[in-house]
Amino acid sequence: KSLKLCFTLAKSNPFSLRALCNTSSAVLFSQTTIVFLLFSVSMLQAQDVVTMLLSKGDKSYNDLQYSNALAYYRQAYTRASKSATPSSKKEDAAAKIADCYWLTRNYDSAYVWYGRLSSSSDAIQYRRAELSAILGKYAEAASLLKSVAGFSDRANGFLFTAAMKRDSADW
Repeated sequence: KSLKLCFTLAKSNPFSLRALCNTSSAVLFSQTTIVFLLFSVSMLQAQDVVTMLLSKGDKSYNDLQYSNALAYYRQAYTRASKSATPSSKKEDAAAKIADCYWLTRNYDSAYVWYGRLSSSSDAIQYRRAELSAILGKYAEAASLLKSVAGFSDRANGFLFTAAMKRDSADW
């Protein structure tokens, strides 16, 4: 009842809530409110940090400093994974990490990071197929390319790797 009274008083005069409702329920109410506000602020700060790290990474990326960008993107991904940051920020960081690894020719790591992406766009599928072929995973490259429009002939070429290797040996 005292909590209901506090809410009624808070509606009529919110500034007198603490003075008029100095009961345990009012204290509990104010403590809960404070905890909620602190949690909300920490979530916003985490999102701001992730956004800031992504922005710094983008600047390095645009300046063709892929190793520096990679460090920022990895920090953003780690922070986004640990906080209540929207999953789109985490996905964005993962895609940028994969791109940095691709551009620095670290194909093993790029393969892992492109595999973490939930997007199945043609561009991502094509890049994953390229990486699979570079790493000698021709059957996987073929299956990935079959889902990309216009690349079925190339996908079939990966299925016959023995003939491809024999032909390559002639060069």
